[in-house]
Amino acid sequence: MNEATDLSDVTVEERGGRRVAVVPLETSERMVADLDDLDDIRAYDRARNGPAQEFVPVAVADRLLAARCPIGIPKYRHQARRES
Repeated sequence: MNEATDLSDVTVEERGGRRVAVVPLETSERMVADLDDLDDIRAYDRARNGPAQEFVPVAVADRLLAARCPIGIPKYRHQARRES
């Protein structure tokens, strides 16, 4: 994220019965970029703190998709958690 946005150059005006804030274009672009960064951080946090995912090696997944259930697949459960 960018450093704190300086809002000293923001003006508040009355337009059409509504109060609006007028900011320089550079400030507006920086604020939009910061919001985009915040969205990315929140998405990461949701993925990281969400329900645990189960990972298996590609060869095992290929056999499962081909309907040949491999013997010993339980040994792959939670392997990703132990490795992280």
